[in-house]
Amino acid sequence: MPLPKSMSPFVLLFLLLSLASAQDPTNAPTVSPAPTASPTAAPTNETVTECDISAYNEWAAEEFQGISKDLVIPATNERWWDIQNYQTGVAFTLTNAHAVEVLGTKCRQYMQAIKIGLSGRHGPVSDQAIFDVMCTEYCVVNDQFREEAMSRSKCSCLDLSTKEWEVGYSVAGDYCRENSGRMMCDELERCGMWECALDDFSCPRMEYNTLDVLLRGNPGDCGEGVGVFGGLLLGTVMCLGMSLWLSL
Repeated sequence: MPLPKSMSPFVLLFLLLSLASAQDPTNAPTVSPAPTASPTAAPTNETVTECDISAYNEWAAEEFQGISKDLVIPATNERWWDIQNYQTGVAFTLTNAHAVEVLGTKCRQYMQAIKIGLSGRHGPVSDQAIFDVMCTEYCVVNDQFREEAMSRSKCSCLDLSTKEWEVGYSVAGDYCRENSGRMMCDELERCGMWECALDDFSCPRMEYNTLDVLLRGNPGDCGEGVGVFGGLLLGTVMCLGMSLWLSL
C-alpha cells in the first residue's frame, strides 16, 4: 500500500515497528491449556467390607455357650434344654446356628401367646405384657446372638437371609425379620415411628428400648428381669388376669 508523501518520518517508523511486532510469534498471546482430569480418583475414607460367609459358617458351627444354664435359662426349663437330646442317652451338641433359630422361634411364640390370650375380649395387648415378653432371655439373647453373627462375618442381615433359589425360602430378608422389635410389629402390630429399613437389623429393637413402660421401666434395661423367666411369666399372667377381670 503506497504511503502518503506528507506522512512524518516518525509516524512511518511507528507503523513499521507495529507491523513487525504483529508478525513476531513470541509476542502472540498465550492460552492456558484446559485442565485435564486426573487419571485416578481422589482417595476416600470409606472402606467397603465384604460378607465373609466362611466366617459365619464357622460361628454357626461353634458350640452354643452364650447362655448360662444355671442363671439365664434355668435347668428346670426343660422345653429349652431338652433340645440337647434327640434320642435317649445320646448327647446333642447345641450349635450357635441351632440355638439362634430356637431362640427366635420361642420369642415369636410368646408374642403369639399373649395375643391369643386376648381371644374373645376387646382392646390391645397391654404394654406390660409386651414388656415381659421382650425382656425374656429368648428375645434378648436372640437379638444379641444374631448381631454377633453379623459382627463376626461382616455380613448384613440381608446377606444372611435365605435366597430365592435356596430351599426353605419363604420371604425376603427372613433373617432381618427375626429381630424381636420386628417380630413385635408383625405379631402385635406395635411397629413404632422410626420406619426402620429392612436391612437395618437393630433399628426396631433400639426404638422399642427408648420407651418407658408404666410399672415396668425402660425395656432397654430389663435388669434382673432378664433370665428370671418365671417372674416375667407371672407378671404377664397377672396382666392378662387383670384385663379379664376388668372386661367382666
